[in-house]
Amino acid sequence: MAFKDNTAEVKKSVHELQHWKTAEKYTKLFGPIKTEGDYFKYLEWANREAKKELDVLTSRGYNVVVSRYAKESLKKQEYAEVLAEYNAFRG
Repeated sequence: MAFKDNTAEVKKSVHELQHWKTAEKYTKLFGPIKTEGDYFKYLEWANREAKKELDVLTSRGYNVVVSRYAKESLKKQEYAEVLAEYNAFRG
């Protein structure tokens, strides 16, 4: 019996789980995300927090650009996306 390679699906799930964990942390600190304004505040916070973590990783010599998507996200300063992608690929 051959097994299906589900690596891509697992990476997608880990990537999305990272976002869920980040949003959960945000709501514990600042309350629920109810409005579009709340969502944009969350994104700003998530990107700021992710940038800090990415800076630590890169200062330690880790390559956080693990995919084309991570590279494009980094160009757009979407640091939460880069970190989620890094966490999905490092596993």
